[in-house]
Amino acid sequence: MMTSSVALRITGLIVCALFIWGGSINRGWSGFFWAIPFVVGAVILVWPWPVMYKIAVILTVAIPCGPLAWDKSHNTWLYPPLNNRVTFDSTWGTTQHGDAYSLISPDMTHIYTDENIHGVINKHRFSALVSPLTLMLVSVNVSNADFGENRIAVLVDETGNQYEVFEDTLLRGVEQGTVQSKALEGIKSLQSSWSKYLDMLMFWPMLPVIFMKG
Repeated sequence: MMTSSVALRITGLIVCALFIWGGSINRGWSGFFWAIPFVVGAVILVWPWPVMYKIAVILTVAIPCGPLAWDKSHNTWLYPPLNNRVTFDSTWGTTQHGDAYSLISPDMTHIYTDENIHGVINKHRFSALVSPLTLMLVSVNVSNADFGENRIAVLVDETGNQYEVFEDTLLRGVEQGTVQSKALEGIKSLQSSWSKYLDMLMFWPMLPVIFMKG
């Protein structure tokens, strides 16, 4: 029969495991840092148990960390739509920044073409698509500002040219019908729901820092 002490330890280990996995996924500035106290907590909780139990718990928690943390930008566990084709219709445009292009949605192209807003220079930087552009979604980058998280889709064409577009802009294009991709239909985020919830666990240990900054 399980004692209340053992039940509490198991509950504590489950909580620690979830936060450790959340730290493995976390792509914020803190990375795995806020999961370290939960690693220590798990060690303390499992310490009184026999060696075989310790090994079993350590392996159960540690093994999933590998595939979760490995090459996050290209990880299809975290971002299931990766490695699928995405077609942008000719109402979209691009601007070039160094070796990469930014995809400009139809509702934003006027910012780059209206001389009254930004002048002639933007006409030289902006290029309207003359035909639909089909790209491969190859990775997802993350930008962190003010403790927020903005996902940026990275796509490439057949010649290797790289294009970038913010997640919300991309998915809004799918909803509006200016972007076609079966992999993106009906989804609210490029990140899988289960990994998103795990990732959000890292917000809680950061609360004191956020309050101090505020």
